[in-house]
Amino acid sequence: MPSFASWLLTTGLAAVANAISSNDSLVAQQIDTQPFPYDFPKLGVNGSDLFPMRDCHGFTLEEASIDDIQAQLKAGRFTGSQLLQCYLERIYQVQPYTNAVLQFNPDAMAIAEALDAERKQGTVRGPLHGIPFLVKDNIASKDKMETTAGSWALVGSVVPRDSYVVHRLREAGAVLLGKATLSEWADMRSNDYSEGYSGRGGQCRNPYNFTVNPGGSSSGSGVAVTSNQVPFALGTETDGSVINPAERSNVVGIKPTVGLTSRAGVIPESLHQDTVGTFGKTVRDAAYALDAIYGIDPRDNETYAQQGKTPAGGYAQFLTNQTALKGAVFGLPWLSFWQYNDAAQNAQLMELLALIEAAGATIINGTELPHYKEIVDPSGWNWDYGTTRGYPNQSEYSYVKVDFYNNIRDYLAELNNTNMRSLEDIVQYNIDNAGSEGGVPGVNPAFASGQDGFLASLATKGEMNETYWQALEYCHRTSREEGIDAALHYQGRNLTALLVPPDFAPSIEIAAQAGYPVVTLPAGINKDSHMPYGLALMGTAYSEATLIKYASAIEDVQLSSNTPWKRSLATWSGYLDRNIPITLACQEYWPALGRDTVPVTARAVLLGWCFWKSGRGKILRMKPQQHPHVGPLCALIGLVETCPFRPACQDTPLRVRPDFTASSTDAKPPPSHAQQGHPVRLVAYLILLRGFAVKATSSARISESGPVIPSVIRVFPDTLDSPVEVSFPPWFFESSASKQERVRPQLPDMEEDYIASILHPPPVNSPGARGPQ
Repeated sequence: MPSFASWLLTTGLAAVANAISSNDSLVAQQIDTQPFPYDFPKLGVNGSDLFPMRDCHGFTLEEASIDDIQAQLKAGRFTGSQLLQCYLERIYQVQPYTNAVLQFNPDAMAIAEALDAERKQGTVRGPLHGIPFLVKDNIASKDKMETTAGSWALVGSVVPRDSYVVHRLREAGAVLLGKATLSEWADMRSNDYSEGYSGRGGQCRNPYNFTVNPGGSSSGSGVAVTSNQVPFALGTETDGSVINPAERSNVVGIKPTVGLTSRAGVIPESLHQDTVGTFGKTVRDAAYALDAIYGIDPRDNETYAQQGKTPAGGYAQFLTNQTALKGAVFGLPWLSFWQYNDAAQNAQLMELLALIEAAGATIINGTELPHYKEIVDPSGWNWDYGTTRGYPNQSEYSYVKVDFYNNIRDYLAELNNTNMRSLEDIVQYNIDNAGSEGGVPGVNPAFASGQDGFLASLATKGEMNETYWQALEYCHRTSREEGIDAALHYQGRNLTALLVPPDFAPSIEIAAQAGYPVVTLPAGINKDSHMPYGLALMGTAYSEATLIKYASAIEDVQLSSNTPWKRSLATWSGYLDRNIPITLACQEYWPALGRDTVPVTARAVLLGWCFWKSGRGKILRMKPQQHPHVGPLCALIGLVETCPFRPACQDTPLRVRPDFTASSTDAKPPPSHAQQGHPVRLVAYLILLRGFAVKATSSARISESGPVIPSVIRVFPDTLDSPVEVSFPPWFFESSASKQERVRPQLPDMEEDYIASILHPPPVNSPGARGPQ
């Protein structure tokens, strides 16, 4: 009987028959020809080794700078098309985890090959010739890709032309690889959302810690650069959307002066604040990208303001080394921003500042913004802080939501092949497609409040009324001449720049209101959350040359020393977690927080655990005022007179209850209670120490360096002098029997099952259950 192989030969399948007859299975052949010989993630390793990047034709592409790559292209080690293939392989490796790329450009390889032909003929357009890049999906490209701001509502629409910045990058010889994921509509649609999530793109995740806020709204741009999926990327910012994802992705971000880079072809929010910025692993890479995109564009009138204010020859010429720091004078606005930043992070940043001073710079503390008490929300990012304080005519959001209503109508008018012509159309689309777009609250956990941002904009009808103009004038004045400019002219002395902690979002929020530039540098990793943070340089309008010069000098200090406070590879913490959207871990708890059948102290534990687990409340740009039952929660349990959700409370600075004495001699908890995870004590640990900066006086904050199970909390004044000790009152340690609360054996190991018991309590009549309080 003829063999199966000989039968195949008779049918003409000779290649298959030969493979089988030579004992090579088809499956083995297919595996052998795959481009990835290793598993990914690489099993049995931890940290940065989990997702090792392959060499590109013998060259270590991981962490390579644009100059490094150009040297290899010039030497002929590989071509631009081969370089593109190496980056595509990297994206294929990590995309299932990071989801940084929303769409690939099907013409990218053809573009790379055409640029290779130019290089072969001796033409090199500049430092970006043949270099792949991504743009945020709100930046138009007239090609085979969509431009949708992450929304299904704009799928199929056709833009009239390339955006100006994409056009300029094409001219510079860069290769548009694709579109990066983003927070849908660049964070405009909702005030309670999952950062980095869009209906069309899904959830972008940060490779340093997949379980927390990746930063946004230019989430994919930052994540793609830090995980070596592209050398550089473009993002946009209205308020924090370049600097925030850059610092949380451990890369350099340049947010230019409004008007330095054209917004033509960019899906708008507010033309008073919108700007296009750059991401790179180094200051040089980000500066190369900025050089390619800035300039006057007749389609954006704001760009004419840069005439006579920009350098001939671009910004890369100002790149330097640490010797430039000699004679530089930086301001440190401590009361304005630093006092509210994470204490442990501040301690690490102070070590970096000491290195900067050792290199010859002078740093002056106390260079404050005159109105910081009115314009800086101590609890974090809040672009409606004026309204929170009762003054909508002092709120950034008062004019941004009006601008968006008008600007989006103008943008949509130029699109072809779409029936989206107004904000009303988009709002209705989201309602009609609530399953994918979460147009109503409670349907999509990524958009817990539905589209309340759109609805707030819709309610204005685009009317530029008295409140609009007063708010615009107030925000410009208090952030510009009576803000950043005043701080830069300290006691008659002109400072080089202000140094601010971008992880405290209001520091970059003020620059957004001013329309002023910011450059952020990688500065370290939080040892608890594994998330990066940065050090930012802030200047006046059109001071990019100065900021880039001194950012590169500080970067040289970092790279030439053994300090840990600099860029490092991603550690891929939590890569096996499946918290998509990211807010789901917290968002699912809100119903329990408002449920009367859940004990008040249990609700407080739940809230504290959620914020502790998410890295001190930074899991999303949360608007606590959207959850009125959360606002007074801490006050309800008797912990404080006013609650730590100051945007929600609209109250005076938080005060600790009078029975919190300023003495450490009060009764300590019995040993049995110290061994029990009593929920009221968990409130103290999780909310006080790991959550919010509870104020013992008008100017004090909790130190996180205290004991794990404290009976006394240490409160440091803003002057950082000797601490004040504040004891817990006796009621804090009442027995679990008297409170009828469930307990856990120890701290902080109280997590999933205790939380589950709160979320899913037994029936009221069952043992251990509690009724309404």
